[in-house]
Amino acid sequence: MTSSIPIDNLASAADTVRRDQWGRYLIVPPGGGKPVGYTRVTTIAKTLDSGGGLAPWKAAMTASGVIMRRGLRAQWEQLLAQSNGDPWYGGEQHKTEAKRLVEESAAAGGANDRREIGSALHAITALVDTGQTPKHLTAETEADLRAYSTGLALSGIDIDDDVVEVTVVLDEWQVAGTFDRIVHVPGFDLPLVADLKTGADLSYSWQSIAVQLAAYSRADDIYTQGANKDGTQDTRRPFPDVDKRHGLVMWLPAGSAKLELFIVDLDAGWTAFDASVWCREWRNRKDLATPLSEYSVDLPEPAVPSAQDGPPNADMTGDLLASVVEQGSQQSVRDWLQGRIEVIGQDPAARTMLRDHWPPHIASLRASSAHSTLELVTIELVLDGVERACGLGFPDRKPTPTLIHQPAQEH
Repeated sequence: MTSSIPIDNLASAADTVRRDQWGRYLIVPPGGGKPVGYTRVTTIAKTLDSGGGLAPWKAAMTASGVIMRRGLRAQWEQLLAQSNGDPWYGGEQHKTEAKRLVEESAAAGGANDRREIGSALHAITALVDTGQTPKHLTAETEADLRAYSTGLALSGIDIDDDVVEVTVVLDEWQVAGTFDRIVHVPGFDLPLVADLKTGADLSYSWQSIAVQLAAYSRADDIYTQGANKDGTQDTRRPFPDVDKRHGLVMWLPAGSAKLELFIVDLDAGWTAFDASVWCREWRNRKDLATPLSEYSVDLPEPAVPSAQDGPPNADMTGDLLASVVEQGSQQSVRDWLQGRIEVIGQDPAARTMLRDHWPPHIASLRASSAHSTLELVTIELVLDGVERACGLGFPDRKPTPTLIHQPAQEH
């Protein structure tokens, strides 16, 4: 396999798309205005990828690059010495340098070769499919090109030369991407969105490929960026009607002189697109954890007596106090109250409300066994308010005497 494809004047291989600082396409929305960043279809498509063999492959390329280039080994040695052998956790500056060295080492090991070859092969086939004849090709590339053209012809597949390497937009999701072809395939009523793949192994890629093609098939418009950076010369044209259930992958492994064709399930791909969008939103959630000291819940305020004012019904409380004192059953009341607290503790919102409204001058039942009867009455009133606000209801088990709000006896 050669490390590059010598072809002159291959300007179409360069990426001239206007993007923002995050690499997103700059698109003028349908209603006009300033260009905004549209997330790349490939970014959405890779959201659910597990990574498969990518991490071990890149690690191998990185190790190869370090062995092959003495200068890289020296830079790693310097970084290890400066970070006391821990470049990743030894500080942000060391981590940044480690990331840079990983990329440079992987490139030295050949990580970018196949991508560069694939990009060139994409550009060359695009020239062919728009009626041009590329020259100055290596014998290896010419063999790949013959396999491509012959394979399509034998399968009866026609290329729509008006839709080759075009950018499309999905405005509802603010997503954009550039796909390869629209093709007419025998046996299908509508044309299919098609993508050329040149990698050596697609076994880890079918999920993201299905998402990609599903998104392209549901595009709103074909979008062309003009010369002006403000987007005032950008143009749109309607995306043609295509098959939204089936897509085509044209697999041309670089250097193999072999073309294989696959039909891809776009219904499954679109389901995964929705899941990918949700997953990206989920990953960006920043409101899932709040320090306990700052947590609050917007629920109705329970009726809670203040320490200054005392219980709201003095006559009732006086009768209740007398009942408790006379019958001497304070422990049963404590157990009953604790049972209610445990029920409240199983509901996060109720638990938070109870914590926020617990009288600051009264210890918890577990922290002290020396509560006065007035303190027990106050606790009961707080529990009443929390249970009512959170819809928990009142417990069935009630001791004798029960701490309920009884009307004052007439004197």
